[in-house]
Amino acid sequence: MDKANLCRMMAGLLYPIDNDMLEMLQTGKIYRYFSQYFNGIDLTALDNYTGTIESNAALYRDCFETSDICLSESTFKKWTDDPDYKVGISESVGLLMGDCSLHMLELYKTYAIDIPDEFRSQPDHLALELEFLSNLYDNYSDIEVSQFINDHLLWVSDLIMRCVKNNVDVIYLTVLEIINSFIIDEKNRLRQVEHII
Repeated sequence: MDKANLCRMMAGLLYPIDNDMLEMLQTGKIYRYFSQYFNGIDLTALDNYTGTIESNAALYRDCFETSDICLSESTFKKWTDDPDYKVGISESVGLLMGDCSLHMLELYKTYAIDIPDEFRSQPDHLALELEFLSNLYDNYSDIEVSQFINDHLLWVSDLIMRCVKNNVDVIYLTVLEIINSFIIDEKNRLRQVEHII
């Protein structure tokens, strides 16, 4: 399994689709690709997709931009865990640019990664985190991968629950289930690797 490419493919489905992704969805390439790795998930929504660029952009807006669901990690965690930060919002959940966003900005700086301007207020967007993870798979060891998964990717199950509650379209639920399954499998694999080391 090419985990770096898998992460890039999963990330690509968490943006409004472009022409390349649309072609891969419409021809079933995405469906066949994920079918190799995720036989326990119903992937029907990814098979022979009939949407268009315009309909997908509208669907994406409805699911993640005009609803109370945001694909940024910060919105699922306390704004800060800093005990010295005594402002009223420190315990709040659902805000952008919390501790995990600031940590992601530091990671991008450390690893010399530029993020697109449209994500400056959401550096912990799930698509960006998956792209960062793909970089770790390409260039670093399981130690860095494990640390990143544990620090930044264990909130996806909460995102799925919120999406189910808000009747998010099945295509995005399927993608999130794929991502969550991958994260759980990797967390378990890396736990075993850590015991061997």
